Amino acid sequence: VSTQSTGEEPVRRGDGGMDIKGAAYLPFTVMEDILEKLKLLDYEDGYLLKRGQRPISRTYFAVQGSPGEQFFVFSNLLSWLLGLCGRKFDAPLEDDDPNAVISNIISEIRSLGLNTDFPPSRLKSGYGDEVCYILNQLASKALETRRFAWGRPEYTEEEEEVKQRRLRRNIYHGNHRNSILPHENNSLEMEDL
Repeated sequence: VSTQSTGEEPVRRGDGGMDIKGAAYLPFTVMEDILEKLKLLDYEDGYLLKRGQRPISRTYFAVQGSPGEQFFVFSNLLSWLLGLCGRKFDAPLEDDDPNAVISNIISEIRSLGLNTDFPPSRLKSGYGDEVCYILNQLASKALETRRFAWGRPEYTEEEEEVKQRRLRRNIYHGNHRNSILPHENNSLEMEDL
């Protein structure tokens, strides 16, 4: 599955070609985002403990493992995320027909307006680009539903001083050409290096 950058999220085309460099690493990057969003959604208590699941590793849906297990975990996590988005989607059982489960998944994610321009069979393995894409988009939707907003980071005075020292060091070493040192007398003290 390929992606095209439109500024925020990659656009899924599903034609099999990759449009960005490093696309093989995309599932790993997206998995990092998924885990951060899941933490914000309190998945440790709301999903893991209530459903008796083990924590998901940062590569769990990015690399192939046990297809049956990965599909089961994917579909159960998806069920939980859909619930957070206000949708009713019963968690599938291990012996449910995977094709029927996939059909229901595609129907639900289409109803949320998510792109489904990929072969549904790509979900059956329970890992890969499409699985990561769907989980990432659903986690984002769940955060929107909770009215979560990303804020600007707040730095302590100590962090701000470190940031200023780094800026002065970069300027001193020529990393910012034609810049004036942000120091009162435009000199650099040894302790700032």
